[in-house]
Formats: sequence, structure tokens, C-alpha cells
Amino acid sequence: MKILFGLVLSLLFAFTAFPQTAAPTVFNDPQGVFSITVPATWRVKKTFNEGLRFEASRGADLAFEYIAIAVNTLPADTKLTPTAYANVFLQGKPEYWQTLADAAYPGGKLISKGAAKVNQQDAIFIIAEGTVEFNNLKSTERTYSVQTLVQNEVIGISFSAPANRMQALLPEYEKIVASIVLKPRK
Repeated sequence: MKILFGLVLSLLFAFTAFPQTAAPTVFNDPQGVFSITVPATWRVKKTFNEGLRFEASRGADLAFEYIAIAVNTLPADTKLTPTAYANVFLQGKPEYWQTLADAAYPGGKLISKGAAKVNQQDAIFIIAEGTVEFNNLKSTERTYSVQTLVQNEVIGISFSAPANRMQALLPEYEKIVASIVLKPRK
């Protein structure tokens, strides 16, 4: 009996001393365009507007370290492949890139840009920086954004964080982006 009691106490100690890792959160877009997996420690926001399909934050507030996915539909007569969409920027005018930086932050500073992949299809990325204000405090924020095209819908995946933390957070962000599964409509 003492042995059984000791075994039960040992198991109880093992489960409480070493917390179990929570399962990551899988989010499936209600309109069926994508799914994404975020660490269990991230908070998924439940309310969205028309273009914004997903938001999650590392902390208690979306104003600090967060990821968002927006989906914008192109006109029906637009006939672009993901590669052609990427090439509009990669082979286009420099001001196209600045337009993306300005979309992240009015008067945003373009830090880096280039080709990328999302779910093994051609995409583009930008890193932009700008000033944000939250609770009357101004800070410099950096956004890493990847865009691709799925059947006339531009999928924009953006990760934002304080500029001085972005480099440390990039591996986690890249893992989250790698989890995205694009689901073309039938």
C-alpha cells in the first residue's frame, strides 16, 4: 500500500512540477481561404471586419506583438497568377513598394523588400517601420508583411512588433507563416 501511495505521489509531482505544453491553436478561415496555426500562448481575436480575417497577439493587447491576415478581392476580370502578382512588384516601379509601406504606416519607412513563398507559392515581402501611438505613448513599430494571391484574392499576412524586438521575434513569426495552408476555392 505504501508503494502504491508513493507511486501516486510521484506521478502527481511529475505532472505538477513539469507543466504540460498546451496544443497550438489552429484557425480555419470561415470563408475557407486559409488555415493558420499559432502557439497556444497567443490570443486569437474573435471579431473581424470585412477584409480582416484573422488577428492574434502574443500578449494581452493587440497593440504590441501581433499577427494579422487580411484578404482583399481583386476585380473579377483580373487574371493574375501568384507569380504574375509577385512580379508586378518585383519587376515594377519602386513606388509600388512604398505604397505597401505607406499602407502599414502613413509615411512609413521601407526597410527591406523582395521575393518570398507562402505555402510554396510565389509571394512578396516587405519590412516597413513607422511610429504608432497607443495610450498617448509613441513608439517605433516594425511590420513584416508577406503577400500572395489565391484566385483573385490578395492574402496579406502581417506581423508587427516594437522595432527593437522584431529581430528576436522573427523565428517565431516565420514558423507561424510556414503553418499557413492556402485553400483555393473550387
